[in-house]
Amino acid sequence: MFIVELALEGDRLRLEVDTPQGISSDECGSLNRYLQQQLEALGEDWELEVGSPGLTTPLRIPEQFTKHLGATVEVALGKGKRVVGELKEADPEGFVVEYHVKETPEGKKRPELVAHTMKCSYSEPQAVTLVIGKR
Repeated sequence: MFIVELALEGDRLRLEVDTPQGISSDECGSLNRYLQQQLEALGEDWELEVGSPGLTTPLRIPEQFTKHLGATVEVALGKGKRVVGELKEADPEGFVVEYHVKETPEGKKRPELVAHTMKCSYSEPQAVTLVIGKR
């Protein structure tokens, strides 16, 4: 299990968690109950919310990228530029996406789809989201 986000909002503690295989609402509920008991034992009174990141939530940490290797992602690069492709690699420094662009090769009359790869650090893109329904 890994933490995707931990946020303090007033007296509310919000925790997003996931696993490489995905996490169920029952597992989130069990974790919520366990953490609530631990907080109460420490004399802390927090409103606690435990959940998983949604499918449309941007990927934020390396573990999420590793979990979704092979998935189709949309990388928002800023100034309206977006790349849609397959998430091929992920390591602690960044990730690689393979995408295709129609180009007319030299000496040919018709355009062809040409594969390109883009390596990014996790801080470069504005957002990386899963494209639902494509794998």
